Amino acid sequence: PLDIGAFAGALVVHLISGQTFAPTPFALVKPFSATLCEALYTFLLVYVVFRVAVDQKVAGNSYYGLAIGFTVMVAAFAVGAHSGGAFNPAVGFGPIAVKALFGGGGWSDLPIYLIGPSVGAALAALTVRAQDQSA
Repeated sequence: PLDIGAFAGALVVHLISGQTFAPTPFALVKPFSATLCEALYTFLLVYVVFRVAVDQKVAGNSYYGLAIGFTVMVAAFAVGAHSGGAFNPAVGFGPIAVKALFGGGGWSDLPIYLIGPSVGAALAALTVRAQDQSA
């Protein structure tokens, strides 16, 4: 199910500020390109999370937050302006839904932020699993 928390958070921002926000790709970017960016950098983010925060071989490390934070920063700097920089289906869904329902926006960008991050995360999980099984 889509993240109700993301919707609630975006709704609270709208109720407080009267404004909406939603990720959106740069105007000249084709949807496939934006979706590919979202998939690639979500793959990177989820892969890093698996390797520094989930993997039992590094349990108790003190650097996982820094590694994850830097990964998000690199992704945002590299393609945030190109794709909109959600890297998480909830981050795409919640604000887009609030903007569509209360701010006069549309749903047309939603597939970018549902498909790209979902595919990237699934491929990262499969990659980690394949690497761990071959080790």
